[in-house]
Amino acid sequence: MENGASTGTRRRMLFLSHATPEDNGFARWLALQLANEGYPVWCDITKLLGGEDFWKDIQEAIREDSIRFLFVLSRHSNTKDGTLQELACAKGIASKLKSQIRDFIIALKVDDLPYSDVDIEIQRLNHVSFNSSWATGLHQLLKKLEEDGVPKNPNFNPQAVSTWWRSQAEFSAEHGVTDEQETEISNWYRIASLPETLWCHNISRRTSGKLDFDVSGLPWPAVKATDLSFVTFAPAEEVADFLDRSIFIQSSIKLVAADTAQRSHPLSRALVSLLRQGWDKAVEGHGFSVQRMAPQPSRYYQQKGANERIFFEGVNGKRTYRDVVGYATKRGVLRYWHYAISGKPEMLPYPHIVVRGHVLFSDSGTALWTDAEKSAKARRNQCKGWWNDEWRDRMLAAMSLLRSEAGSIALPMSVNESVLLEAQPDTFESPVSYDGEKTVDEELDDYYEGDDDEEEDEETEGMDLEEPTAANS
Repeated sequence: MENGASTGTRRRMLFLSHATPEDNGFARWLALQLANEGYPVWCDITKLLGGEDFWKDIQEAIREDSIRFLFVLSRHSNTKDGTLQELACAKGIASKLKSQIRDFIIALKVDDLPYSDVDIEIQRLNHVSFNSSWATGLHQLLKKLEEDGVPKNPNFNPQAVSTWWRSQAEFSAEHGVTDEQETEISNWYRIASLPETLWCHNISRRTSGKLDFDVSGLPWPAVKATDLSFVTFAPAEEVADFLDRSIFIQSSIKLVAADTAQRSHPLSRALVSLLRQGWDKAVEGHGFSVQRMAPQPSRYYQQKGANERIFFEGVNGKRTYRDVVGYATKRGVLRYWHYAISGKPEMLPYPHIVVRGHVLFSDSGTALWTDAEKSAKARRNQCKGWWNDEWRDRMLAAMSLLRSEAGSIALPMSVNESVLLEAQPDTFESPVSYDGEKTVDEELDDYYEGDDDEEEDEETEGMDLEEPTAANS
C-alpha cells in the first residue's frame, strides 16, 4: 500500500533532508520543483509552501508526517551529525513501515562522493542521481514518486511557488534596485556610414541556353537580386572578370545605398546579406580562425599561439587586457578554451551589427571539438564563474582587433568602399541601477540551471592574472 490514507492521515509530506548551508542551493531548487508538481514537501529553507504550520519537532515530523524521506546525499551530508541523525531516525521509521511503504528513504546523489564512502546506513539503498544533471535527476525522482503512488496536494502548485519567491526579500524584483541612472553597454555596433552607391548589375548570356549564374565566387560581397541581376557595392569593372565566361554584365543601375536600409525597401534583405558577407570578410582578414555554423552566423576565434591575450581600452578609458584563449586540466586531460565572436546585421531600430560571444574548445589549441554535447558540458563548467564584465571585456578585446588606426571598424565592400562601424558598442541609459551581490545571482542560477558532472579545474592558465578595474556592464 503506497498512499497517505493507508499509512495514516498525517503521513502525507515529503521530508527533504540536506546539509546546511553547503547543499542549500540544491535543496531549495528541488523543494520548489516538487511543490510546482503538486507534491507537499518540507525543507528547512522553504518550510511549507502550502500554508501548513511549521514543524517544530523534526523527528516527530519524520516519524508521524512524512510519507517519503528524501536524503540529499553529498560529501557534506554524509559526515554531518545533523543529517546523519535525521537519517538514523528515518531508518527506524522505514523498518517499522516496510510492509506499508516501499522505499521510505530515497537517496539523491548530488556530487562525486564515491559509493565506497557512503554512510553504511544507506549504502544498500537505491539512489537517484542528480550528479550529471539536475533536470535528469528530477525526471527520475518524479517518475518514482508517481509509480509509488505518492499523493499530491492541491495547495502545492505553481502559484504557491510564485508566492514563495515574492515573499523572499533577497530574491524579490526590487532587491538591489536603486533609483539611480546607470549607463549600460550593449553588444550593438552601429553602422556609422554606408557607401553612397549600391550597384544593381544586369547580366546576359554570350550564347543561347538557360541563364544561370553564381556570385559566391566574386571577390566582393554580392547578392542575387533576380534571375537576371545581382547587387553589390563594387562597380562592374571590379567584378566582371570574375563571372563565368558564359555571362557578362549588360548594364548597371546606380542605387542610393541609404534608401535600401529602410525595412520596406525591396532590397533591404539583400543589404543585410551584403553586410553579413562584409563582416565575415573583415573578421577573417584580421587573423581570426572560423567555425562555420550555417545557417547560423560563423564564429571567429583565436588559435593557440595567436592573439591569446589582447590589450585594449577598457570602459573606464584605461588600458587593460583579457585572455581569449586558455586551458584547463580535467582529470589529467588538457583542453583549450577559445572565446569567439559572431556578428548578425539587423536594420531595426537602426542599422547595426549584433555581436555575440561564444566559447569553443579544442584538444590542441587549434582543431575544435565537433561533439556538441561534450562542448556544451565543458562550456557550463568553464564559464560558470564568468560574470557580465568578463563577457563584456572579452567582446571589447576581440572587437579591438578589427579597429583601424582611424578608430573605426571597416567592412570591405569593394576596392575603394567600406561599410564603417562605430569602434565602440552603443550604450543605453537605464533609469535604475542594481547593486545586488553576486551571491544572489548564484542562488538564482542554481534555481534556473542544472548542474553538470565536471570536476573543478585542477589547473588553469590563460585566465586573467589581474582583474580590470570594475565598470558598469
